[in-house]
Amino acid sequence: MLRKYFFHREGQLPFHLITLSAFILCLLIQLVQEGAFHDGLLYTSVARNMAEGNGTFWEPRFAHSLHAAFHEQPPMGIFLLSCFFRLFGDHIYTEHFFFLLLALLSTWLITRCWKLIYEGSSAASSLAWLPVLFWIITPMVFYAFANNLLEPVMGFFDLAAIFALLKAFAQRQRIVPWLLLASFCTLMAALCKGPQGLFPLAGILFYRLAFRDISWRQTISYSFVLLIVPLCATVYFMSEPAASNSFAQYYHQRIQNTFQNENAATTASHFYLLERLLVETAPLTLLCLLLVLVQNLRGKAVEWEGKEHGLFFLLIGLAGSLPLMVTREQRFFYLSTSMPFFVIGFSTMLSGFSGRLMNYFVLHRRSFSLLRITSIVLLVLSIGFGLSKAGDTRRDKDLISDIKKLRQIIPVQSVAGCDENLRKDWGLHAYLMRYAHISLEKAETGQDFFLAPKGERSPGAEFSKLYLQTKMMDVYVKNSTQPLSVSPLSPSEQGRGRTD
Repeated sequence: MLRKYFFHREGQLPFHLITLSAFILCLLIQLVQEGAFHDGLLYTSVARNMAEGNGTFWEPRFAHSLHAAFHEQPPMGIFLLSCFFRLFGDHIYTEHFFFLLLALLSTWLITRCWKLIYEGSSAASSLAWLPVLFWIITPMVFYAFANNLLEPVMGFFDLAAIFALLKAFAQRQRIVPWLLLASFCTLMAALCKGPQGLFPLAGILFYRLAFRDISWRQTISYSFVLLIVPLCATVYFMSEPAASNSFAQYYHQRIQNTFQNENAATTASHFYLLERLLVETAPLTLLCLLLVLVQNLRGKAVEWEGKEHGLFFLLIGLAGSLPLMVTREQRFFYLSTSMPFFVIGFSTMLSGFSGRLMNYFVLHRRSFSLLRITSIVLLVLSIGFGLSKAGDTRRDKDLISDIKKLRQIIPVQSVAGCDENLRKDWGLHAYLMRYAHISLEKAETGQDFFLAPKGERSPGAEFSKLYLQTKMMDVYVKNSTQPLSVSPLSPSEQGRGRTD
């Protein structure tokens, strides 16, 4: 009877609906709104430019006045995003659809890894929703996806590499093909965000430490197989002038600068990410410790089905996190790449308890009916809330509103002048390029338009202020630049404003 209810699809439904609701509330609601962190806007602008023919794979471009040749990151992630712009056009939701699809594919890989762990246990295998739920409610995870960052792209390929590695040892007759696939995915991860994506190369070593079912000689030989694709690609890139120049620029502008330039540091301590990792994984850690405590009080040992796989995934997670601490350029979302491995590892410890909890609800009809109704109501409310937020602006609302107004006046591909304060506003640079194809430069080269913080003095007598009802900045146009769809204000109108 227990097995009958446990495996019945209806018994799984409430937990799947709760996980789907969490996906909608944490991620999808943000993806149907406008606004993003300026790093993500920069990447999407470069990808859009590449799709429009402004820039190439090995020499992407951002703006005329900033990153005319963009080598802050390797080009693969940007190139993949540019393919979506080619397919769907320059719409603000093009990148959101890309990252939604990426989140769904990552979800699928997490469930595939889980089912591979519990291939011989139908009961535990049915809990594939568990790591997905823990993963999607982690703040750094849905932040990275919602803000168009490259960490989710790199993380997808790293996750695919680890899945292929585990598949290699689950099907011992086809080890080399699966390891070559893992090698290729590892290369793709590194081409998206840099050397921090190479941590799956340590996967064979961690497999040996966790499972102990291969010899050290096999560990070394299989590790060499993992190195084949990145090494062959490195030889090719060194022989290709465009590729070698791109990576040389990336090394000098990004990697070398990170280690040598104190201004590149974003934290005061090398251990900032370790602190964030402990905070982000604290709920799972506490759940596991509580489970151990309860079992000890009951005089029972903790059931950890899939222990070897759990240890393996936790080691992989550490391999993707700890090396990031070698510099003080650290941001919390850097850890989103390794978070799937931590949630899978911790979830294996909680699978036994979760299974018993599911059985309790399934076997107690009244409790199960209440859970089922609750999950349906939660899903309906989540969908309704998501629909109500569609088209809203979740951050930088006034700035986005201003740029939508000024793009009706300033021609695309223009370079607008500004003062020193605005020139250092990287978010403004990113929004102007993403929404209006406008570059921003200090007013020294005779630009036709000038942007200034709201209420500041005019840039000079040769400029007239435009009435655009902006909230954060004033827009000025050279008197010689005519005609315009919005008339300049007269001095008296500039003083009192206009209401028409």
